[in-house]
Amino acid sequence: MSGKDLIKMKLGLTEWFRKSGSKNLDKFLLEDRQKEERLSDLNQWIDLPVCKIVEFQLEEVVNKNNKFINFSKENHKNRFSFRLVPKEKNLPLHRIKDVTITQALNWLNKQNIPVNKYKVYFKLFTKNISYSVLMIVSESGIKGEVIEGMGLQLTVGNYLNNPPIRFSYNFKSWKYSRKDKKAKAFVHEVVKNLIVKDTNLQRRMRNKWKSTFTTSGYLCGYFECIKPIEYGLWFLEYNKTVGKLLSKTFVKKYRTTSTQKALVEGSSASPGLATGCVRLVTVNGKCDNFNKGDVLVSEFTSPEHVLLIKKSSSIVTDKGGILSHAAIVAREFGKPCIVGCGNATKTLEDGMFVEVDATNGIVRLLTKQLD
Repeated sequence: MSGKDLIKMKLGLTEWFRKSGSKNLDKFLLEDRQKEERLSDLNQWIDLPVCKIVEFQLEEVVNKNNKFINFSKENHKNRFSFRLVPKEKNLPLHRIKDVTITQALNWLNKQNIPVNKYKVYFKLFTKNISYSVLMIVSESGIKGEVIEGMGLQLTVGNYLNNPPIRFSYNFKSWKYSRKDKKAKAFVHEVVKNLIVKDTNLQRRMRNKWKSTFTTSGYLCGYFECIKPIEYGLWFLEYNKTVGKLLSKTFVKKYRTTSTQKALVEGSSASPGLATGCVRLVTVNGKCDNFNKGDVLVSEFTSPEHVLLIKKSSSIVTDKGGILSHAAIVAREFGKPCIVGCGNATKTLEDGMFVEVDATNGIVRLLTKQLD
């Protein structure tokens, strides 16, 4: 399975949380079910730019009432993300992306879904995207990644062309990993939309969505945004559960146990210090001799790696970003994780005993196993 294959699969964070058995699964699923309503509220209250979202009861779609017939006629040429959101928490969420209304209905007819227990959301879909960004906003600052093209490159952690630009803002000054005027302008455009100075609006958002804000008025959370060329900026995700998880990272420092020169270097996706034997794992999550405490080394990770991630002491990958879904799950498990090394699978050999200094993004060789 290649990185392009993973992007085609469109694996969402929901799949990662389900596979991992996350302790935050129920919170995340609740937020996921409420995503469209939450974004629609923010669009109305603070003019947050979002894609067009049209809601139906599934019964209206199946029975093709007048409202749905008119919507179909007006949008028969458009492509959509089609989400079926359950009204009961024990039912699964269903979705399909990049389809026409006719294709969505054909897909729906093949599913065994109780029509009286679901809501349906149609959201405009486009691949014609200039830039995408993932970011986390917390009291300590703003951190994120921006890339040309589709945001799935960031969430999957595999890049079709150039790697992402990483950025941070401590509410005083900005830092970028490389220069790109258009990317910088896009990031600043996104961030400006997250400032909520009106205390009445803040109170309204706290009361309904339990939103939190920095002392300077920035809305806290995890955000996914894209800029379709024909539509302009869209916020696709605002998630408080993931935001709280990520806001606790990038703060600890660990004392290294080795004076050896770094074998490979990358970016800290989940901080910490660990030691263990290197185990090279395929992108399909295959490894015959993986033991508890080994260091998982792979080109990139997918939900197929979850069982090995749980057993590992740490994770090192050639590709991937600091806010990719795999990195988020590494933090959920408290596993030190270094991403974007480029040459880890070629440099590190199976059985090497190494130190993974994920706070500083460095892997060093240890001459002997520690007691």
